Amino acid sequence: MAKVLYSLNMTKAEFVIYGCPYTAFESTKAVDAFVVPEPDRSLFHLRRNTNRILNLVGFSGVKDIRLVGCSADFVADFSSLLAEHPEAGFRVSIEHKTQSAFSSIAQGPSHATDIVVTERKSELIPIAHQVAREIGGKVVVIDPASEQEAAAFSEALKDFEEGSGLARQNGLENCCALVLKKLGPGFLAGTYSSVTFITKFPYNLYPFPYPTGHLPAHAASEIAAAGFLKANTPRLQAGVAIILDSGKTQANGASEYGDLRESLSQRYGILPAHNAAALGDFRYFVEDLPADMMFLTAHCGQMPGTTLEATFAYNGKTGHVRYAVDRGISAVPRSGLVDCQTHYMPIEVNGVNWKENGCERELFLKFAKVEMDASWGMKPRNPEFERIAITRVVNGNPTLFPTKCIECGDEQYFVPLTTTIGGYYFPLVFNNACASYSGVCEEFLPDVSFYVGTARPVDSFSAVEVARTFAQNLGNMPVGKALFEAQRKFITGYTPYILAGVPWLSMPSYDSRAIGIMKANSIIKSSSTGRSGEARSDHRRMVFLEQQRKMLLKQLFNDAGRAVNVVRPVALATPP
Repeated sequence: MAKVLYSLNMTKAEFVIYGCPYTAFESTKAVDAFVVPEPDRSLFHLRRNTNRILNLVGFSGVKDIRLVGCSADFVADFSSLLAEHPEAGFRVSIEHKTQSAFSSIAQGPSHATDIVVTERKSELIPIAHQVAREIGGKVVVIDPASEQEAAAFSEALKDFEEGSGLARQNGLENCCALVLKKLGPGFLAGTYSSVTFITKFPYNLYPFPYPTGHLPAHAASEIAAAGFLKANTPRLQAGVAIILDSGKTQANGASEYGDLRESLSQRYGILPAHNAAALGDFRYFVEDLPADMMFLTAHCGQMPGTTLEATFAYNGKTGHVRYAVDRGISAVPRSGLVDCQTHYMPIEVNGVNWKENGCERELFLKFAKVEMDASWGMKPRNPEFERIAITRVVNGNPTLFPTKCIECGDEQYFVPLTTTIGGYYFPLVFNNACASYSGVCEEFLPDVSFYVGTARPVDSFSAVEVARTFAQNLGNMPVGKALFEAQRKFITGYTPYILAGVPWLSMPSYDSRAIGIMKANSIIKSSSTGRSGEARSDHRRMVFLEQQRKMLLKQLFNDAGRAVNVVRPVALATPP
């Protein structure tokens, strides 16, 4: 019989956000708390990253927030966002850095079979300790990849994902060789129940004979916390599974839509109810509907960026930056609903490459806050910047962002936007698009509790079988084991599907599908009253939400005259 780890109604006492991992680690060793670092805001829109943390706090229900050794910029951004939601009643304490080293690193019991592998980076140690403590696991610390190793792994992963023949095989072998080198023969000789990798690269690309999960180093704490929040919820927040099809991905072959709908409809309300939806409605499904699971059969691609350079005077001193920008537009066709979000990729500051030592990165971060104003010819809100001139760099090599996005087939790109405190339900997302892990994964984390993507293009028939079996397994297995068993016969030289998340956590469920649907109905009714101030967009949104709500209720009527299938909540347990 599986071992129950802790009560499903367990609550955390505090939410700790740290800029100093040493102080946070020492002060929370004996405290039952969520512990996450302040976000790395070097690449993407600054406010979005702060919002992500705020969504986790809002969803957790924890009122006591401790900011430990955080930067002045983050404290200011976070405090201003909190001020917009006085009704939440958060209590915030700001604490200074007091430690400059770890007194010891908690390793966990030597006999543990659930392992957490983390790179030897100070900001990752508290996260690894928190994950291991939840299950009584053991922490294994390895050296991070050097710059040369990182470059080699990235190049090999690109060959594996995009190449064919010998190039693809060489890419795979080079990736696995680095994994073997980092872990060593002693680790690989062990037998484990699960392994969670907190690493820059997905080490679980290597075909391990047990369930694995990857917590990307830059978002490890957020996705781990989201997984705990999801798994510790006695009942799901909505009881809704969304199945989206791009409209042409599976046009000439098998599709998993019908199989997924048949399998999931025994436990969840399904949206859309009868027909596969095009990704033109992607934003509505991601942002407005309270989903607990989402399956995507989508196209993926890299976001093209425009290379710009700017000159300016900052506090009287001349400055120059070069950067790529994507002013992404997320729109629903013919709806009048348009959102704009700017992504920045710094290239150099005052002639020094962004990745080199001595680069004035803080200068770019300050410039990014006034860049949008300057791009519109407006006076910067920060008076320290003067005479800003932005020009486009014309060359034959377009800049592609190091992430991918979802392309719906009508030349529109969709990236999940994070704007609402506590407004997300951290769904499990299964993205069956080709090579959907290394890029698109970045755009969902950490707004999900689990993300499953493919390591490279997968044939349609295998994709359908894995998705169907995975959905069936979720009812009685932890997420990592459900994926491992679903793809077991396809694992040869590599793992076709990779999990971002903690592998030993399970998805809870409602006692009945009807209860879940009625809960979702209530949430949609309350959320449809929100207004953006743009009449046409608000009307389209309300019509859409009402349509989906009626679809859910209709599923209950279709159940009339037959017993509702009862599924009991699954206790969090170690994989057998």
